Order: sequence, then C-alpha cells, then structure tokens
Amino acid sequence: MAKETLTAREAAFCEQYAAACGAREAAARAGYRMRPERAGAKLLSQPRACREIARIRRERQSGAPTAADGLRRLAFGSVADAGRLLYRDNVEGDGAFESMDLFQVSEIRRPRDGCMEIKFFDRIKALQALSECEAGGGENETASSFFRALSGAEGAAEEA
Repeated sequence: MAKETLTAREAAFCEQYAAACGAREAAARAGYRMRPERAGAKLLSQPRACREIARIRRERQSGAPTAADGLRRLAFGSVADAGRLLYRDNVEGDGAFESMDLFQVSEIRRPRDGCMEIKFFDRIKALQALSECEAGGGENETASSFFRALSGAEGAAEEA
C-alpha cells in the first residue's frame, strides 16, 4: 500500500514547484542536496505530489505563474546550471542544453578567444521589484515591476 501523506520535505518541494520553480530548483530548495534533478523528477512522477501541487495552484487561484513568481525566481533562483554550462566543451547535440534551467541568464556570449561569458539578471533589482509587488501593488503594477527589473538588467548588460 502506498503512503498517502507527504513528508515535510516532499511538501516543501510541492510548495516550491507550485511557485513556478523548475523541478531541480524546487528539489534543491526543499532540501534534496544529492542529485536534486532526480529527486524532482521522481516526485513529479508520484500522483500524491502532483495532487498537492494542483491543490496549491488552485489555492493561488489562477494556477498560472505570476510576475511575482518570476521575480522570486530571478531573485532567489539557482545559477548552478549556468556554472555547469561554463565547463562543458560541447553543448550541442547531447540534449543537455535543453534540460538546463537558465532562467536567470540574460546573455551568453562566446568571444573569439573561445571562452564563454554569461551575464545574469540583476538580483537586487528583482528583489526591489518583488518588494514593491508584495507591498500592495495590483497585478498591473506587479507586471510592470517585473518588466522594469528585466529591462533594467538588460540595459545594464548592454552597457558592460
């Protein structure tokens, strides 16, 4: 007989995943330190975890990620996959690139010297915009804060 209740760590994964995190990032945030990508995939294959994620999303009304969710992901998201990308010799053809979570990356360049440059969105600006959102702004203000954070980071990347 399969157990029907979630452990505290599994429940934390469901909360994180419902907040628009990827499976790997949600598992890492929930405390799965050893191979969080496998733990996330395993949890997503369990019906009880999927039911909990659906319940959390229903409670949040729309079920769709909001601008605040995107800001949280920019502000607190992991850059581990971007770090792994730096040390890969070939990212084409093996399918690894498609499975990477590069949400926080604003630009990737490979200059002539063969090295790789990765620029990230500004976490401080994302935190400021998130703070504005949570301070009581409406959904329109939330969305505009999110886009201001993205465009501000983009402008900073172009100046560098």
